[in-house]
Order: sequence, then C-alpha cells, then structure tokens
Amino acid sequence: MALTISHVRYPYTAENINDAIEEILEKWDLRSKVYSITTDNGSNIKKCVKIWKG
Repeated sequence: MALTISHVRYPYTAENINDAIEEILEKWDLRSKVYSITTDNGSNIKKCVKIWKG
C-alpha cells in the first residue's frame, strides 16, 4: 500500500531523502509506528536509515 508519492530534492543525499520521509511520517502521524524498513543497498539509503534511527 502506498500512502503518498513525494518529490525528493536533488541531489539524492541521505539528508534529502530523510527530510522527505520525515515529512510523510509527520503528515500521517506514523513516526512512532514504524517497526521495520526495507531498502536496497544504496549507500545514500543506508546512511538515511542510520540518520533516521538516530
């Protein structure tokens, strides 16, 4: 199920991807309800998850 489609600012850095994800989670009040994250093995995505987890 897709909740939204969102534009991620270029360049596609971990920080920009994280900002887009945070915006969506805040909009849908889901920040505390995420239990797992599935990604590809891209370095920017792996770094984004590390940023997001704190």
